Amino acid sequence: MTRYAILAEGCHVVATARSSVHPIRAEAHRLSGFIEAGISGGAIDLEPRPQATIELRMDDLRAENTMYDTELKRRIDAKRYPTISGTVTDVGGAADGYAVRGDLSLHGVTAPVRGTARVTGSGQRIEVSGELTLDIQNFGLKAPRILMLRVYPEVQVDIQFVAEAEESG
Repeated sequence: MTRYAILAEGCHVVATARSSVHPIRAEAHRLSGFIEAGISGGAIDLEPRPQATIELRMDDLRAENTMYDTELKRRIDAKRYPTISGTVTDVGGAADGYAVRGDLSLHGVTAPVRGTARVTGSGQRIEVSGELTLDIQNFGLKAPRILMLRVYPEVQVDIQFVAEAEESG
C-alpha cells in the first residue's frame, strides 16, 4: 500500500442545500488528509482495505452570500468545532467507480455516511472525485429558516482533490 497525501491547494468541495427559494451553496478550496491504498492499472486494490482521512477547516468553507455564510458558521458553531473530518471505513466496487462508507464528524457528532468516488491516475499522483448526500439532522443540527426561506436538511456534497505519494522513509 502507498500513502498519498492530499495536496492542500487545488481541492474543490461544494456543499449544496435546497431551499424553498433557490439552492444554497458553500465552497472550499483546501483540504488535508491522506489515502492509503494499493493502486494498479488505474484501479484501487480492495485488499488490503484502503484507508483515508480527510479534513476540512470551517474557516476555508464559504457560502455564496455573507448572510448565509454567517448563519452557516453560527449553526455549526465553527469556533467550537473548527473542522469537519471524515474517515473511510469501507470501499467496494460500484458501477461507476467505488462505493465508499465512512464516518463523518460535524458539529461534535460523528455519524456514518456513504457515497461514491472515482479515482484516476496511478503511481505517484492520483485524482479523486466523489459525492455524498448527508442529512444535517444526523449531526444534531436543525434545518434553518431564514426570513421566508426554508432550508431542507439534505445537503449534497461534491469533492475533488489530488494526492501525491509520500516518500517512504
